[in-house]
Amino acid sequence: MSIESRTIGLKEAINEIASACGRDARKNFVFIVGAGISNPPVPLASEITAHCRDKARQDNPEVSEPSTGKVGNDYSHWFNQAYPHPQQRRKYLEGLIKGKPLSPASLRLAHVLMTNQVADTVITPNFDDFVSRALALFGETNFSLCDHPRITDRIDSEEHDIKVVHVHGSYRIYDLANIEEELKNALYLRPRLR
Repeated sequence: MSIESRTIGLKEAINEIASACGRDARKNFVFIVGAGISNPPVPLASEITAHCRDKARQDNPEVSEPSTGKVGNDYSHWFNQAYPHPQQRRKYLEGLIKGKPLSPASLRLAHVLMTNQVADTVITPNFDDFVSRALALFGETNFSLCDHPRITDRIDSEEHDIKVVHVHGSYRIYDLANIEEELKNALYLRPRLR
């Protein structure tokens, strides 16, 4: 069986999802959005990797190559080589994000969230604040923002307010986990003692 692809407008899409899932569709869906929603103006991981590789090689022509050809490993390796200190990484991310215009996809997602018909939660590994800025731009003040994994318990799934959860934190601070070594060492990823 083949499903035909078609392009429809925002209101029609929301109505189709809501009618397919019943009256309270927002309990059935969560938006999980990655870097594509912020591009442009924020570069994708492949572009960040290329920039970091070039910078690392310029700073140190003898820099080592990554041990594997895996995309995540390459990103972590070159990011760490170009910006070895967490504060350098935070400043680099801030330079990519702070003051940049909102992406069209972030604006569109804010509109969908504000209808309160499809979903009320966004989960993202992105460091940018585009979704929350878009919500504020449109006058939405009733939303919860979680930009650190240790405060996810502040998000009440039973509440009908909009929730934006950044699983790696935001560019404003760097107590987050981004590169492979940070992910391995992150305290909040270790089992908690009781």
